[in-house]
Amino acid sequence: MTDTPEDYAVGYGKPPAASQFKPGRSGNPKGRPRGSRNIALMVEEELDRKIEVTIDGTRKRISKGKVVARRVVDGAVKGEPKAIATVMTIQSGQNGRGGGRAKDADIPLREATPEQDEAILAAYMERFKPTGVAQ
Repeated sequence: MTDTPEDYAVGYGKPPAASQFKPGRSGNPKGRPRGSRNIALMVEEELDRKIEVTIDGTRKRISKGKVVARRVVDGAVKGEPKAIATVMTIQSGQNGRGGGRAKDADIPLREATPEQDEAILAAYMERFKPTGVAQ
């Protein structure tokens, strides 16, 4: 049973047939144009663009991204706290992209003897022993 114009009930979720979207027509004709780029892509393209810089007295063409990386690392070497924090974050892989050189799996574990384990546990228990609590 199909709704014909005579028995079509206009109401919630059933707009008048004249105002419904026509087949092949967009509901937002002036919306985002095809092929438009977002800000992240534009920033990435800009960081890839090469510029001419002087490094150690010689002119070189390198990407803006490499210039930024050099400046951040140079700032960290000079002792700038924000630059140090940025470099450490990138090195530890906390930037969401899985960066960083050292992975936990690459660090070899040193096996402890049972006597060393007992000594570590005893020191821990002594340090965090509850005080003034009846056991």
